[in-house]
Amino acid sequence: MNSDEAYYGGHQLNTPATMKSISTPDAPTPAGHYTQAIEHNGLIYVSGQLSVDPSTGEVRNGPIEEQTRLVLKNLSAILSA
Repeated sequence: MNSDEAYYGGHQLNTPATMKSISTPDAPTPAGHYTQAIEHNGLIYVSGQLSVDPSTGEVRNGPIEEQTRLVLKNLSAILSA
């Protein structure tokens, strides 16, 4: 087996596995060793988001509607990066 061959369940995959880290300053900086998102084989996996204001790093604890809008804005920024 070559180091660039990818296998799953004993079957060779046609494309080697590749991952790309995605990040943007327009969304909150992830805590710890996490990335904001990873692209792998055409899919994007986004880390969990809280209602954090990316410009201040502070959690917004207002009404659920306000928190939801901020989370969706952060997700949109990550997916647009």
